[in-house]
Amino acid sequence: MIVPTHVNIDFNKFRETAYKGVRRTVVFLGLGFNAAKDPAFRNYELADISPIHLVPSNVPEETIDHFKTEFGRWIVACGLRELIETFGLFLDGTHNACLFMASHKNQITFEDATVWQPAFHYKGIKDKLKTFESRFNVKPNHPEHINSIQQVRNCLTHRHGIVGKQDCDDGDELILKWIGFDLFIETPTGKTIELVLPLKEVIHLKDGGTVNLRFSERIRAYKIGTPVDLEAKDLVEICNFVLMSTDQTLKAVSEYAKNLGIPDAETINAEKEPN
Repeated sequence: MIVPTHVNIDFNKFRETAYKGVRRTVVFLGLGFNAAKDPAFRNYELADISPIHLVPSNVPEETIDHFKTEFGRWIVACGLRELIETFGLFLDGTHNACLFMASHKNQITFEDATVWQPAFHYKGIKDKLKTFESRFNVKPNHPEHINSIQQVRNCLTHRHGIVGKQDCDDGDELILKWIGFDLFIETPTGKTIELVLPLKEVIHLKDGGTVNLRFSERIRAYKIGTPVDLEAKDLVEICNFVLMSTDQTLKAVSEYAKNLGIPDAETINAEKEPN
């Protein structure tokens, strides 16, 4: 007698790959950016760690201020790189799961799956997203925004953050896009009051009002020859956008599994319960 084999695919493990990248980015951004902004933190030397001195000691205060400004920019750039590279690893895992499901349901051959996955791993984010969509109809809601983050990462990695012609799809600008959100108060009279977080003063509403949230597209444009300069608050919003894109991708993967007739855990557990 042939005993059927059941294989459980835990989508939460794939989600955790992307989520962990976001957590690392946010925590390291906080540690680094707070140090860069702390006026009391002035120690840039490694004398207690190594006897090798590669930079001068006792530089002027304005030079230390310059060090700290550049350090803040460096931290943001490193965070963006880790964020998008970890999202790429998340795509690798979910794509591999789709290949497994497709071969299990005889949609593709096992031989194709073993060839396609290694090739997928070495693609850039843009090609990963395009391939994922064409094979399994899986994509986040705004793949073009994810692509723009990857383009910025390439600029930071290969051109030290100075925009080159190869960074620009059309024209003379590198365009970075993501989805953020805005909070605003709408009063009974129809007046709209934008809320800039964190709030620095109390807002008095004589007639009350309703706090609302709306998702908004953010756009940053950098001309050829200029440096990519992101603010820490921008990166935090981009982290949140990557979380949303992760969940949207997993929702599409789940829908693909459903269309193949592969049940989810809730369905399996419900079938096991006695009537």
